[in-house]
Amino acid sequence: MYHIPIKLCMKKNNYRRFPDRLPQILGIGSLVLSVSFTFALGVLLFNLFTVYKQEVVYKDSAHKNLVYWQDIVEKHPHFPIAYYEVALYSAQLENKEKAIESLQKALLIDPNFFQAEIFAKELEKR
Repeated sequence: MYHIPIKLCMKKNNYRRFPDRLPQILGIGSLVLSVSFTFALGVLLFNLFTVYKQEVVYKDSAHKNLVYWQDIVEKHPHFPIAYYEVALYSAQLENKEKAIESLQKALLIDPNFFQAEIFAKELEKR
C-alpha cells in the first residue's frame, strides 16, 4: 500500500496540483497510471455492454413467447394456462394492464386456478 505524504499535498497550492502529481507521489510513471485507468474503463464498458445485450435478448425472448401464447389463445380460447402465460410475458414486457386482463380471463375460465390468483394479487400490489 502506498502512503501519500500529507505534507507534500498540503504545501501552498500543492493540493491544486494533486491529480497531476499523483504518479510522482506514488512513484509510478504516468503512462502506467493512464494504461491502468484505460484498462479499468474498458472492463467497465464491456460489462455494461454485456448487461445491455442480455437485457435485449431477454426482452426479445419474452416478446417471442408472448406472440406464441397469443396465437395459442386465439386457437384455444378456453385454455386458461395460455391466458396465464400471456399475462406472465406481458408483465415481463411491463404491460401490466394486459397482464391483469389476461389473468382475469384465465380466472373466468377456471376460478380455481391458484397460480393465476396469486399472480393477479402480486400484479395489483405493484
